[in-house]
Amino acid sequence: MFTNEQMKEVQGKLHDALQSTQKLLETLGDRAQAELKLRVVQAQVSSKDQLAQLGRELVRAGQKLQGLVQDHAPVKKEAADSGVQPPAN
Repeated sequence: MFTNEQMKEVQGKLHDALQSTQKLLETLGDRAQAELKLRVVQAQVSSKDQLAQLGRELVRAGQKLQGLVQDHAPVKKEAADSGVQPPAN
């Protein structure tokens, strides 16, 4: 069997190991929180960039549509003035 001193020594070592483990888990938890916060910020920035890119593409598409309308508008006006009907689609 163990003596009283040996039991106290083992209990002390277990207590130290428990404290070290708790500190390690706290550190890991802090690191995990920091990593999570970083990932959230990166996702927000990425989302903003993607929305900005989508906005630019929509503006370009709108400009192309306006250009197409302007290109076809004189043709329709000339056709209306001459009395000729445009072909039916």
